[in-house]
Amino acid sequence: MNSRNPDWDWEALFDRLTSLATVAHIVDSTPMDARTRRISLERMVRDTAEASQMAAFILAREGGEPS
Repeated sequence: MNSRNPDWDWEALFDRLTSLATVAHIVDSTPMDARTRRISLERMVRDTAEASQMAAFILAREGGEPS
């Protein structure tokens, strides 16, 4: 896999979204200091952006266009 030709599929997208949901649940339900919460949220921002790119890639591969 490389940035020009990623190997993204539905399973990879599902895994990324499941990971995001898990981190969101942990951040929401676990007491943590402000620094740890901020680091976790920064990771969620990066992972959310990547999940969006993955979904757009899969959509384009299947002949669709983002709305």
